[in-house]
Amino acid sequence: MMFTLAHECAHHVQAVVGISAQDGSEVFDEAWSRRLELQADCLAAAALRDVQPYLLNDLRRSLAYGTETDATEKEVS
Repeated sequence: MMFTLAHECAHHVQAVVGISAQDGSEVFDEAWSRRLELQADCLAAAALRDVQPYLLNDLRRSLAYGTETDATEKEVS
């Protein structure tokens, strides 16, 4: 789930920077689309490379129980 979010953020970066604009070209072909998707995957992986595993576990718990407070209370009881 985090990779999907990072991937979509990478598409936003592509749009802001102008990578996905294809100025001067009328053709938006399958090869160009594939390049954009692969670049978004690469940017997402680079953004997530320093995420610590315990942070991912905290996120999973908070999503499973609704909030971090709920997750902590359920673990204690």
